[in-house]
Amino acid sequence: MSVLEHTPRFTNEEALQIARELFGIDGVVSSLPSERDQNFRLTVGHGTGFVLKIANGCEERGVLEAQQGVITRLGSESKIFPQVIRTLGGRSLAEVVARDGKSYFVWLITLLPGVSLGEVSHHPRPLLEDLGRQAGEMNRRLAGFDHPSVHRDLVWDLANGLQLIEQYQEMVTDKADREWVEHVAAQFRTVTAPLLPRLRQSTIHNDLNDYNLLVETAGAAGERHQQLSGIIDFGDLVWSWTVGELAILLAYSLLNKEDPLAAAEQVVRGYHTANPLTEDEIDALFGLVCLRLATSVVMAARQHRQRPGDSYLLISQEPIQRILPRLRSVPWGLVTARFRVACGWPGRREEPAVLSWLRARAGTFEPVLRFEWQNERWVTLDLSVASPLIDGDPEQNSEPLLTQRVSDEMREASAVVAVGRYEEARMLY
Repeated sequence: MSVLEHTPRFTNEEALQIARELFGIDGVVSSLPSERDQNFRLTVGHGTGFVLKIANGCEERGVLEAQQGVITRLGSESKIFPQVIRTLGGRSLAEVVARDGKSYFVWLITLLPGVSLGEVSHHPRPLLEDLGRQAGEMNRRLAGFDHPSVHRDLVWDLANGLQLIEQYQEMVTDKADREWVEHVAAQFRTVTAPLLPRLRQSTIHNDLNDYNLLVETAGAAGERHQQLSGIIDFGDLVWSWTVGELAILLAYSLLNKEDPLAAAEQVVRGYHTANPLTEDEIDALFGLVCLRLATSVVMAARQHRQRPGDSYLLISQEPIQRILPRLRSVPWGLVTARFRVACGWPGRREEPAVLSWLRARAGTFEPVLRFEWQNERWVTLDLSVASPLIDGDPEQNSEPLLTQRVSDEMREASAVVAVGRYEEARMLY
């Protein structure tokens, strides 16, 4: 039976009654979206708020205790994490019984300020760097945290990505999307998989999507800016590759961006300042980003088949569908080079050795040309659609006719070098 079939079904009124009896809190209640649990916003007077969390019926007590341990550890030094509120009896975790007799774990945390990143249309560079920096700081502080329950077989653990793709890729109905998913799997096996044994592992949040990140406007008048105000929903907490945290954050940071890779560079730069990455982690990063997106595509197809009327399951699929065509033609090595530069390193690991070899042999190479072109007379060629060098008859633009016209122009200008213009509108091709 699927975990989604154990999702609790409490009403708003029942949730408010639970808050009154267990925590002594009364106020206005409203439901919040969730995939497998139930969350309710409780608004008390003067803007104070709480989130009542009712866990999935399949959730183990130890997993919830691990979440509370992480939140307590992180919240002791930062305001961007919620605080766990104890019951009137002093417990951090309680149990409630639904109308059908099933028992569910329930707990309460403080409500953080801000709106979800997914509701913010513009993500300026400082905000993207802040997202990366805060994620890096969170991972740095979790480096020493361990709990038996985070060592679990979780569907959304990137370590299970290839297996999920192989199992469910046939459910992806769009042919182009399915081909991209298959391409990601093949590339990952070849390029990324050999690096995995050398990556650091730790407890990670594992779901830094744009609806688990809250932002707010801060600063004095004239200096207003957006900043991260909250990281929520630790339900996918797992022991995994540390850099997987950044990969998941990047997978969602790429969405809805005019220049996705430039946005990703800002996030990588911010993360690296707080929790320096290793070269192996950088080399594996884009493969993990693509694996997360491909996993999201196949899992959405699977879950939508199970629950076709649940729009929450497809909440991030529309922007993913828009970015997939742009990612299909992106060379993984080029992205890795950009990420390395964002961290302050050469674009390729071999670059320092190659440059050193070239410097050591300076002056010993044969010249590419027979003359020093910068000392010679040169002419700029016009090969555009309006150029007198280009004939309306395509046959007149073939060899050797066009070459002869170019040679004549160079001779008239007494030029030894001819230079063509970049990004010129041409019909020659």
